[in-house]
Amino acid sequence: MGGEGSIAGMIVSLRNNNNLRLGRKRFFTKERQERDSGEIKSKPIEHLKRSPEQILQFRKELKKQRRNDLILKFVAFTIALGTASSILYYLYTLLP
Repeated sequence: MGGEGSIAGMIVSLRNNNNLRLGRKRFFTKERQERDSGEIKSKPIEHLKRSPEQILQFRKELKKQRRNDLILKFVAFTIALGTASSILYYLYTLLP
């Protein structure tokens, strides 16, 4: 039958790839990443205590930043849409 050589080559290739993967370090391991031979490399992050006024100020700044980003995206989209439509208009009017 035809194709036996390519099937055998595929099997050998898959076996070799699997053998190469055995020595790799896994991305998701159950042991903790920050430990090195039983010692902790870094201290845990301490959370800052903030007053309600500071929280409200942060929320106002975040809302203002998000609004500015939305306006900027809208302006950029409008300019891109206008440019694309004008290019298409000139292409269709110039071509017979």
